[in-house]
Parts: sequence; C-alpha cells; structure tokens
Amino acid sequence: MPLQIAILAGGQSRRMGRDKALLNWRGQPLLAHMVATARAAGAAEVVISGDPAQYAAFGPCVPDQWPGCGPLGGIASVLRASASRATPSAAAPVDRAPVPRASSPPAPAQRPKAPPAALPCIANPPTVAAPRILVLACDLPGMTPAFLRWLWSQSVAGGWTVPVTPPDRLEPLCAVYAPALLPVMEAALAAGDYKITRVLAAAPQRRLMPEELAAAGFAPHIFRNCNSPADLAALGD
Repeated sequence: MPLQIAILAGGQSRRMGRDKALLNWRGQPLLAHMVATARAAGAAEVVISGDPAQYAAFGPCVPDQWPGCGPLGGIASVLRASASRATPSAAAPVDRAPVPRASSPPAPAQRPKAPPAALPCIANPPTVAAPRILVLACDLPGMTPAFLRWLWSQSVAGGWTVPVTPPDRLEPLCAVYAPALLPVMEAALAAGDYKITRVLAAAPQRRLMPEELAAAGFAPHIFRNCNSPADLAALGD
C-alpha cells in the first residue's frame, strides 16, 4: 500500500508568536523541511493540512474544515477529503511559486459546533483515496524518513497506530489514521471535544511501545517539537 502523508500546518502557534510552519530551519521554512522528510520516506503523496493561501507553494493543500479546533480538526479534514475520493482522479497542476520565508500571525478562528455539510474546494487536490494516512506535525524537525517508513509498516487498518514514548506519552501528531475513525472525530468536534487521545481512546488501535521503538533503533528525541523560540533554538543545537 503506497505511503500517504499529511502534514499539519496552520495552527495558532500561540507560544511561538508566529506561524511555526514558516520559521527558518537551517536555511529553509520548517514546513519545506518536513515535506522533504516525507518525500524522502518514499511517500506516494504528501499533502498539507492548512490554508492554501499560505501553503500552496509547499504542495497540495486540504483546507481545515474545523478551524480553531486544534489538530483534530486538521486530521478529520484530511480523512474526510480522502474518503470523498472513491477512485483516483487527475491531479491539478501545483503552483510552484517561490517558497515564502516570512511568517505572519494566524487570524482568529471561530469554533464550529457541527461539521460542514459539504466538502469545500481543495487547492491542488490529492489524487489518491487512501485506506489510511500518516499524519505528521509540521514542527518535528528531528523526524527521520526511516521512522516514517517503519511506522507505516507497523500500521493497522481500520483504526489508528500511535507511537508511545517514555514514560507513557502517546504521540498522536506522528501517527497513522484510517478514514473509519472519521465519524468518531466528527462527533467529538461537534461536541467541542478536541483532545485526540481522549476522543480515540476506545477506537481500534495499535500502540507502538517504547521498547518496540528502541528495538527498531529509534530514540524518543525524534518526537521533540518546537512550541517556542527557545525550543527551536535547542533543536538546532
């Protein structure tokens, strides 16, 4: 099954003070680095969960249908877009405009109480209806292509596959999700519950425990994210 990766961008980045996806990481926007990591993993398709007006230069974009509802809204949007395509379609041309290098503060968003009735227009839409999708946060610069390939190889159909780091921390922003989870996610979003691990606690799942990660040669530091300028500086050391 071809590897499909969706990168979450467009969060509110309150502690960072600006859009994390557009921060400079070793000479390029952080989002560009994450897209390159996903492609190096061998992904058949890499899409961006976020506003096409901000991120279309990085690849195909799926707009967030639940803005202001955190990563759960972005994940549900990607799964809904994938589920809407029962068969492959011709890809729209991707605008390869110069990659933006300046960040701007995100606009305030209203939290919807119910999911939208129709799928909005998708810029440069994905071309494959995936049975499951690897979701990756845009602020994990230490993530490796090797881990993404291994995570995909361990994923299960119909539920979600999530790494666990010591002592017992689930990593839902580097995990694999099946479209079958969408009704549970949509119900939670309508109810105002946006915490991924709570929403999917009873869903079919496979947890990749710390000892499994260690045995496969992966260290917990690859999951370190950057929520503040100090975090980014530390990760760059």
